[in-house]
Amino acid sequence: MKVNNYFFAGLDFIFDKNNNLWFLEANYAPHGAKNIKRLYGKEEITKELAKVMKKEGGEKCCLMSRYLGSKSENSIWFTNEMAKHIPDMRRCFSDENSKRVGKLKDTDGKFFKPDVICRYNRPLTSSFEKRLLVINSNKVKKTVNNKMLTLKIVDNVGINVPKTFYIKDTKQLVDLVAKKKKLFKHGFVIKPIDESQGRGVYVLKKGDNVPEIYRKEILEERIIPKLQHKHYWDVRVFVVNGKFLGGEMRSSTHRVTNVSRGGKSMKLPKKLYSLLKRPSLKIVKAIDDHCE
Repeated sequence: MKVNNYFFAGLDFIFDKNNNLWFLEANYAPHGAKNIKRLYGKEEITKELAKVMKKEGGEKCCLMSRYLGSKSENSIWFTNEMAKHIPDMRRCFSDENSKRVGKLKDTDGKFFKPDVICRYNRPLTSSFEKRLLVINSNKVKKTVNNKMLTLKIVDNVGINVPKTFYIKDTKQLVDLVAKKKKLFKHGFVIKPIDESQGRGVYVLKKGDNVPEIYRKEILEERIIPKLQHKHYWDVRVFVVNGKFLGGEMRSSTHRVTNVSRGGKSMKLPKKLYSLLKRPSLKIVKAIDDHCE
């Protein structure tokens, strides 16, 4: 499938107790690529992104964190993996380039005009997007980080999404839950508007204490999976350069299954591939079109 904007997609799904598939959210930065390599011994994500960059030709670069001493820092790991496929790729520190508009400065201190830029999730001005290809562009970031907009886009292409509302404080949350008792009979989910890696997410069942809400957040219908060995679970799949690459299952005794919050990453059962591939490609196409 040809894409023009959404070259990397990490899509989160959950299967409910009746095995119905529900879309939860989308990601634009390659969180999970490291898990895939650990699980499968290889990963296709950087390989596919490198194909896009090499096709563009010219000066290729990748933005990364300055913290070179940290092998676990995701943007450094990602850049190192990309360099295996593109030996002449320039590396650039994000803090030195976050406000530049014409040229970038590489880690050797040399300035150059890039022809294609790949970044993990580091700041970059939108000026570069007007004249060259930026993988993980600001326009993609803006769309995907808007969880309500993403759900609307996916809902419009006929894929199940949870009913979702904006809330501004605890009182509005309590009033809405009381008003829509049937919808929230199994509990509800509270999410920050634009956070990632499970930060600030609460998955609550009926009767749980409600956290204090001080700012605009998202209140979401709770979808409950059929537990596996008393563990909650969901899946993250990857579509890179328009190709479905499979993904990982995330499992936890806690309701928030994100690996960054303590969930365990496991191989995605092959039997789920056929259920996930078509909706995943459909979602990526819809988001990609929206970013035009």
